[in-house]
Amino acid sequence: MRVLGAFLLFAGATMATAQTDPRTAPSRYVSFFYGNSVRAFGSEDWREGGGIAYAIGKPERRFRLGAIPAQLIFEGRITRTRSDGVNGRGAGSAYALGVSGIARHRWPLSRRGVGFFTDLGLGVEVADKATHDLRSRANFTETIGAGIAFPAGGDEAWVALRLMHISNANLYGRDQGDNRGQNLLFLMVGYRF
Repeated sequence: MRVLGAFLLFAGATMATAQTDPRTAPSRYVSFFYGNSVRAFGSEDWREGGGIAYAIGKPERRFRLGAIPAQLIFEGRITRTRSDGVNGRGAGSAYALGVSGIARHRWPLSRRGVGFFTDLGLGVEVADKATHDLRSRANFTETIGAGIAFPAGGDEAWVALRLMHISNANLYGRDQGDNRGQNLLFLMVGYRF
């Protein structure tokens, strides 16, 4: 709880400075997310849960798609998921800390500031324990997502769907079990300031 409290204090303290257009100026983001497993690509352990994320973004010209501007976002997150287990084994909660680098592309939809965005990211995550699908506590993450951003006061709010794949990339060898991986679909709500 102390880590979560410090995280919220830091995020709250930085909210005081409103930013301009995220396509041309640095941004800060705070988001909350909740979702559950997608039984695809090897996932067998039905997990549900959510968390909180804090991110810093900056315009990145190298990621542009033609005339479409992009941001490079560095995100830190705390996640808690829960499972009833698989075949009566492995029930319980798991906590994880993760960091990701995310490329965000933004398309304006209206003159009022409403826009569409996509995310594509890579990262790492460390959990407090292994689970049925994640035999290792240290894992890699790949994310893909899409959302809508809209004005909120002088800042911006957004809603998105994010698919996250978590696995150890078979770095621990076959003797540590297979590398099923976990696939989670999250609904995210966030605020850019």
